[in-house]
Amino acid sequence: MASYATADVSVSGDFDWKYANTASNVAASDGTSMAQDHEVVISFSNKTDTGLTVSGRYDMDADAGSVDESSITVSGGFGSITMGANDGVSDAFGVHEQDLINDEAHLGRFSPTAFADSSATTTTGVMTNAGEVSVSGDANKLAYITPAMGGFKAGYSIADAGVDTASNDETAIGLSYTMPMDGGSLLFEYNQVKRDSTATIEEIQATNMGVTATLGALSMIASSGQFEEASVGSNVLTEDSEATGFAIKYDMGGGMTVAASVMESEDSADASATGDKEKYSSNIAEVSYTIAPGLKANLTYNDFDYKAGGSGLAAEAGSITQLTINASF
Repeated sequence: MASYATADVSVSGDFDWKYANTASNVAASDGTSMAQDHEVVISFSNKTDTGLTVSGRYDMDADAGSVDESSITVSGGFGSITMGANDGVSDAFGVHEQDLINDEAHLGRFSPTAFADSSATTTTGVMTNAGEVSVSGDANKLAYITPAMGGFKAGYSIADAGVDTASNDETAIGLSYTMPMDGGSLLFEYNQVKRDSTATIEEIQATNMGVTATLGALSMIASSGQFEEASVGSNVLTEDSEATGFAIKYDMGGGMTVAASVMESEDSADASATGDKEKYSSNIAEVSYTIAPGLKANLTYNDFDYKAGGSGLAAEAGSITQLTINASF
């Protein structure tokens, strides 16, 4: 009988407590608030006699009492295959400026990468970072990522909506290339998402690309993203959002980092009669300090401006100052 190794099982988690002060020209948004975000992850890894690595991941939202992700991965010299409820490869190859920011400090209506779509619950159709868009979220899917080949990697994933007369399948591809640079590295990333048309929405297409430069204690990101959809039977786009962003982060040593990001986006499909487009811009500054191993404090300031254009929503401008205490294990 072939011998086998006992799986390595681990439990990890993140616990965030947040206190935010919002100063906005919309009275309903003004004031202070508290929030929390708790996550617990159970994972295991086992290596077979044939050299394959089998691993599983069970990610729980401790606040909602629900499962965020649950998947199994088989990896080896051929790369890795992930099956189950997890992100598509657009997440693995996605990049946006706020990757260098620990806490974006967005209002609820300006959640990260918000866009209007029948399969997503959002209130604005304009992107709030220049990142990847995953219409299927953590829905059950199959994903494959190649091994690194001279700095190059690629991936493909598909989410099957199931037996449905109005197909809602999503496919995603991702590409990345990393190269050494004197004292650091450069990472180029690209991803594209497509979703089949439904009874009311034509095919959705989204793309994201960016470059990350790391030079010792200094990191920089430049990124861009695009999202498009149209109503069935119409050549007119109901969403046509584009976003660009830039961020910089510096490790000052002693457990302290400073970071800043800028981004702006606009939705050409939601333009007013006078031609004013729906727009969103955000300028974020953040200081993070590691108090002790596993305990960190983030102070984040976000100056934002939202112009409604022809969306029919309320315009809003202001700032959010947020303190986050993060404990991880």
